[in-house]
Amino acid sequence: MNIGKGKTDKISTLFNGLLKKTTPYIPAMYTDGKDTFVSTTKQQQTEQKPTKEQLLSKLKEVDIPEESKAKIEKYAKEDYQIAQAYKLLSSPQLYQNQNVLNSLYLILYTAYSKNTELRNSLLDKYLSTPALYENEVMSSQIGNLISFATNMNKATMADIILSTPELYSSEEFTQNIDELDCISNGLEKEKILNKFLRREALYKNKEMQATIIDYLKTPTNGAQENFAYEVLDYIEQGIVSPQLAIQLVKYNEFKIEPENFKKLKNAIEPDVYSELSVDRNDIIAASRIVPLYNKSSIGEIPITQRNEVLKGLIKLNSRLFKTTDVLKKYFPLIPQSQEEYCAFLPKLATAIGVETKQLTSNQINEFNINLRELSLDVAKLSDEEIEGLEFSQKYSTDDFILDTLEIIAELSESEKSKVFDYFGFEFKENDKKPNGYSLVGYPINIESPEKKLQITDERTLQVIQALRENVIEYSEKNSITSNNEKIGALLNEMQKAFPEIHTMISKQQAEIKGNEALKYSLKVIQKIVQNPQFEGLSDSDKRVMLLTSLFHNIRKLGTTSDSAFDAYLISKKINLTDSEQIKLYKLIKNQNWLEEVDARYISNQEMIARYQNIAYDMQNGNTFELAKMFKKASLESEKTVDYVYQKSIDSLAEHSEMIEVYVEELQATKPILPITKLPKASDVNTKITTVNEDYSTNLKGVYQKDGLTIIRYNEVEDWGSLGFPKGSISSGIKKSGY
Repeated sequence: MNIGKGKTDKISTLFNGLLKKTTPYIPAMYTDGKDTFVSTTKQQQTEQKPTKEQLLSKLKEVDIPEESKAKIEKYAKEDYQIAQAYKLLSSPQLYQNQNVLNSLYLILYTAYSKNTELRNSLLDKYLSTPALYENEVMSSQIGNLISFATNMNKATMADIILSTPELYSSEEFTQNIDELDCISNGLEKEKILNKFLRREALYKNKEMQATIIDYLKTPTNGAQENFAYEVLDYIEQGIVSPQLAIQLVKYNEFKIEPENFKKLKNAIEPDVYSELSVDRNDIIAASRIVPLYNKSSIGEIPITQRNEVLKGLIKLNSRLFKTTDVLKKYFPLIPQSQEEYCAFLPKLATAIGVETKQLTSNQINEFNINLRELSLDVAKLSDEEIEGLEFSQKYSTDDFILDTLEIIAELSESEKSKVFDYFGFEFKENDKKPNGYSLVGYPINIESPEKKLQITDERTLQVIQALRENVIEYSEKNSITSNNEKIGALLNEMQKAFPEIHTMISKQQAEIKGNEALKYSLKVIQKIVQNPQFEGLSDSDKRVMLLTSLFHNIRKLGTTSDSAFDAYLISKKINLTDSEQIKLYKLIKNQNWLEEVDARYISNQEMIARYQNIAYDMQNGNTFELAKMFKKASLESEKTVDYVYQKSIDSLAEHSEMIEVYVEELQATKPILPITKLPKASDVNTKITTVNEDYSTNLKGVYQKDGLTIIRYNEVEDWGSLGFPKGSISSGIKKSGY
């Protein structure tokens, strides 16, 4: 085999430049800018090469098997082959070593092939290092390792292996070297191998040595390879084990978990973290419900963390029932069956300070009438009149906080937590408030014998009794006043059904939108009712829109998801239908949908993914139409400068049009089933083997995100393969027109 002179000269030029390096060389894109070098010396390059005659003469002098002599005579033809064979025969340590003789063919073959100089430098290192050629496994793999070195970067990786005792002496690693060719065409996998070889904490890890090539030879897509490259950092830091990391990459779950894992690792003992890390479902579940660690009752969980636990449990859903006894050992409170799950969530919701007990029919009717009256009254006000509204209450939130602090002052921190837990609220430090605290949760006067039984300190029970009067005064007997008497009177009636309204009133300007939370909610109601489309809505949708406007920022110090959870739960008091509750939740949760898609510096692929996620979340009925109406009202209520407002309205129209395409597709392609039985998500999960960066799976139309299994009707082609009844079809894929 001949290599053209021009190509040989180019390789020589590159290689000679490499030799001038005194530090390792690998392109910075692979190695954080660090270098390595291939170990041929300039002296070796320039010394006079032996001739074939000299080699044959040397061959007569040494005592080696005739079979080995025949191989040398047959295969040592070109200069590099002759030089390597002569070097081998000049060293008794080499020609007397059976491993070397067994590798003769590979040595002579690799001494003359593509990238001759690069490969011979590796061969030189092998033949000059007893620890290498005396290693039977390494000797059997030397040909494979050198064959892998098809370019300078790969030659450098091979050189690192030959220079690292922890690698070449590890049977777990060396016995798999023949699999390195599997990454010959994968740039991302080259980067992964490079990173592994350059991190001491990685290549010294026996488990990592045994799994790295396994991963590299497994077919993956570019997204998974990108994740794998990042995951190596977390393996190095001890956040995940190699085996767990591979599973997380395979199912595309690592992307959403790193911060959760870090939080869990910092919160629990190292040996416990290691135990939980054995099972993928255990570690993911634990990382999402960290406040439940070693807790035996809900009362032990700080109120500020209960919402986090509630959201975590809802996201985990059926994954909880796939966990092992290890998780149950350290998280004894977690539900272990669907029945326990359904019973536990309402208890947790009540413990957050959210009252869900249904009102009487008369009370519900009165609230609906008052809400409607309030909406009509604020709609008649001008923007200036709305802006001028003022609210106060007989027993202010600030006074309630100060009085409570005084009553509980003598208790220990643990006993204070029991008091807060009993009434469903607590305080969060806030230096923007005169008293230094904000109220979190909703103070509710509830008789709870179960909670009382957990309190053994007599002083704590006395404090609960003393504080009860304050809670009643704040939540049940408190009156709201306003400079608009009629609106104040209506709010006073409404707070009888929803005392949570009191937490929306503050003398201080709230952080939300630069307005007091209650005033801002009334502004949005005003704009909703003034929209001509409002009158065309059904009575049910009108009620949902007004409740959304009233409660969309009810949890002032939380996120939109927090407010959505709270609104969903407290709305149970007025007997909304399931459909109405879900609409209310979706509208509040997605109130910032426009901000998500109107962001700068996101790729087209990411933009489409966001469109699709929003469409999927609001695909049912007219939910997205209501979301557009709500967003328009929000923009109008925040209007300050005309050109900024107009730009936002234009963006609303532009992005709405794109999302509507996806909503229409989803609605037009829902499955038509011969019977009503649907497969369980757990059944569909068993058929999922791969999850990609965009959350799509090996099942057409099935996605996995945040532990949930999602089916996009417009993409499913084979309903039967998902476990739907035989004969299930779609009503057809609507053409999107783009």
